[in-house]
Amino acid sequence: MSYFYFEIASVLLPWAMMLIPPIVIPIRSLYGGAKGLSFLCFIFIKRADFGNERILRHELTHYKQQRRYSPYVVTVLLFWHYFVKNRIWRNFGEAYHSCPFELEAFAAMEKTDPLPKMIFLTLKHNFHR
Repeated sequence: MSYFYFEIASVLLPWAMMLIPPIVIPIRSLYGGAKGLSFLCFIFIKRADFGNERILRHELTHYKQQRRYSPYVVTVLLFWHYFVKNRIWRNFGEAYHSCPFELEAFAAMEKTDPLPKMIFLTLKHNFHR
């Protein structure tokens, strides 16, 4: 019976987390030299790049994609592009830049519309372009 509850929680919890505003968290470093990472309702941005609005818009787009398609679908499709295509092409950069999720996020970096409501886990969040 407890397995049933675990199964329900593993499906519903990610969806429930997507209903709250994104929580932006500055961190010291990310794997592979990345400047930001979006996971469920959390957006992690390197401290050195924390004031960069373009990076925030890029990661905010990934947050919205997870809401639109579900965290599970985004994870599977990103795995396909980053690992399977990388093995086929032998070029991670080409796999990364051909991913539809990344293309949408790169386009969002150039927008200037107002940012949505977010929760910042720091006192300093003056964004610049």
